[in-house]
Amino acid sequence: MESDMMEPLQNDSVARPRASGDPRSNPSPKSGPAEALPKETVQGLSNGPGLSLAEGPDLSSSRAKWIELIPLILSLLLALWAQWALDQRRYEPWSFVVYGLAALLFVWAFRAWALERSDGDDSGEISSLSRKWWLVGVAVILGGLSFPLFKGNRFTSGGVLLWAGGLILLWWAMRDRETRGERLLARWRNRLSPEGIRIPWAALAVLGSMLVGAFYRFYRLDEIPLEMGCDLPLIYENVKLILEREFLVFFPIHPGREGLFFYMAAPYARLFGLDHYGIKFASACIGVLTIPVLYLLTRELFGREAGVYSAFFLSVARWHVILSRTGFRAILMPLFVMLVWYGLVRAIRTGRRSSFFWTGCVLGLGMYTYNAFLIMPFGIVACLGVYAVIDRGRFLRRHWRDTLLLLLVALFVFIPLGRYVWDEPKMYLYRVATRVTDIEIQLPANIVTVLLDNFRKAALMFNYVGDIVFISNVPFERQLGFASGILFVLGLAYVLARWRREYNVLVLGLLLFTVMPAVLSIAFPHEVPNAIRASGALAPVYVLVGGALALVRRGFHDLLPEATQRRVVLDFRVSDAADWHVARKLKLDARPLAVVGLVVLLALEARSVYPTYFERYVDHLPARNYSISLEIARAIDDFADDGESYVVPWPYWYDGNALRAQLRVEDRDWHNEFAALHPNDAPLSNLEGKAMFILHPEDSRSMEVLRVFFPRGVALQHSDYDGNTAFITFYGER
Repeated sequence: MESDMMEPLQNDSVARPRASGDPRSNPSPKSGPAEALPKETVQGLSNGPGLSLAEGPDLSSSRAKWIELIPLILSLLLALWAQWALDQRRYEPWSFVVYGLAALLFVWAFRAWALERSDGDDSGEISSLSRKWWLVGVAVILGGLSFPLFKGNRFTSGGVLLWAGGLILLWWAMRDRETRGERLLARWRNRLSPEGIRIPWAALAVLGSMLVGAFYRFYRLDEIPLEMGCDLPLIYENVKLILEREFLVFFPIHPGREGLFFYMAAPYARLFGLDHYGIKFASACIGVLTIPVLYLLTRELFGREAGVYSAFFLSVARWHVILSRTGFRAILMPLFVMLVWYGLVRAIRTGRRSSFFWTGCVLGLGMYTYNAFLIMPFGIVACLGVYAVIDRGRFLRRHWRDTLLLLLVALFVFIPLGRYVWDEPKMYLYRVATRVTDIEIQLPANIVTVLLDNFRKAALMFNYVGDIVFISNVPFERQLGFASGILFVLGLAYVLARWRREYNVLVLGLLLFTVMPAVLSIAFPHEVPNAIRASGALAPVYVLVGGALALVRRGFHDLLPEATQRRVVLDFRVSDAADWHVARKLKLDARPLAVVGLVVLLALEARSVYPTYFERYVDHLPARNYSISLEIARAIDDFADDGESYVVPWPYWYDGNALRAQLRVEDRDWHNEFAALHPNDAPLSNLEGKAMFILHPEDSRSMEVLRVFFPRGVALQHSDYDGNTAFITFYGER
């Protein structure tokens, strides 16, 4: 394993000159023993026991470090109090003020520290495009030929061949002379030695985070959440279409959904059968795979240590844990935001044309994930524009062709979905339009006021009041954990203060753009904050969390006094003839306390997720996670071999699609639902043999009809977890 556990922070290259005694003049001192102590000691009391310390080195440097620690410690204490006050809903105006003061002190404490990873010598030899433009031209022709073949909202064999062929040509035109595989092979060869394989400590840490994340995402996944609700049955039907070899580009079942998640869930369904658990299993797997991607992104921005912290905090993030277990396609949103962002930073830093290609691929593929990703192309263009201004155009002057190729590749990947948008623009944009236009409800009179209020609520969801919808959050609880919420505020303040440095403008820009899908809900402002639509913000939020903790850890490591040795002399003198002299050296070091504090912080954050999800989240689910549709389906399956089953619907009771999706014995095309029961109408008029009727507990009229029609019938009550009657099964025979 590599021995360099933590990489040092760099000094700000433009910081003012520092005095030689300033501890920040060397932000990464090596810990080691203090200078040699003098042998002379101060005598104890002459006529009794005494205790004395040997003279040590000059403590002026240690005092300077302690003085530097004051704003850091104070900022953390103020932030702790502010977050506690917000959670208690106490001193609310002042808690925001204190939070702001804590952020200012944090920025002051690290005013001369550079967290951002500077551009290294990562660039490779870039091949010329002068002889490859014909490949790009042929690829464009193939893409144009494939466009009409995707008519009818289908992935056709001819269209896919032309489309994939054009994409391969684009890759060939933009590939590097030294391939990614060759670089990875060389890196692994360097890790091999006669003593064994050198495994980076960060790899082990990220693997550990993935294991922790897997526990929180798969533990009792079959039980929580148990109810399919109204969205999962439609996802079930979409995956079912794929299994039936209906390869749609866009799935128009109300209100219309992008299909990448369904194709990712289909292999499990093919192997083990299509069910509720299989859909949740697919989203949980994606959630775990997002953890190492966040590590790579944060490492690219703020270094390896920050990447490790970001990965761990995401693994125990309540927001991401809940999203991973729902089975919603929105779980792809944070993953693809991270992939696009990572590829873009790699492209800017290295200038490798292959990085531009893969970034374009991911950007185009992201359009097949979730409708909130529609904001990302605008966000990328805007962020690149601001970065070009800060960079004074140096990047664009050198790579404007590569940037255009990135957009071309993204557009090329979008071709199949673009054909559907060309044919059915209203259907494709229907869900978005219902939130930003008046096609479903009249817009408020003052749109600007609503937008500002939506932005305020979205900004407060991280630390104050989160989503109120039970399926995506513990209602009204903040989206972030206690520690991660504090670190997010401090990290955001640090990056705001240094927004012109390196890629900080991308952090701020993407944070703004990824919350906009929630903010733009003008027609339904009560839906803000929205943890699902703003799920892309998980990427910049936890990048900031990891960066802030790396700063705090390094700050304590560099500013706490180094280990200091002192000679303790214990002198007992009973008489002139009896004299005991004992001397011991003690090593006083405050740095291990910082390490212990870091471990305790991470452990508490991980521990807090369990009661949040497996207790409070469950308590806020309808009927405390009792699935009415599943229990009705089980009752129908149990009676399937004896006779026909019928259900009399009731308002806001169960979802019929969810009921049918969970049938195992009865045919899933079962539709024996009747709005009312009459002796002279079906199903009672032509009933023969045994039958079971499922009623709502308040449906006294249907119960009266059944008791008259079946004088010897039997009614059984089925109770939920709280002992309340969930439904009634009535058994009769004619």
